[in-house]
Amino acid sequence: MEGFPKELEAAIKRVKEEGRGIAHHQAKVKADLYAKDMEGNKRNYELRIQSLQETLQNQETRIHALS
Repeated sequence: MEGFPKELEAAIKRVKEEGRGIAHHQAKVKADLYAKDMEGNKRNYELRIQSLQETLQNQETRIHALS
């Protein structure tokens, strides 16, 4: 019984550290997923811009041909 308070304190400290480690890991995973999502959105918008530019160029070519 004499060593119980020290063991309890050590166990509490260990569990707190484990909790911090888990929280840190989860935050890192969330941040990584968010970054990948943003990267995908950026690529999607770049492709849409490229497609619209091609459409614009095709329409300009048609306009010149019809003029």
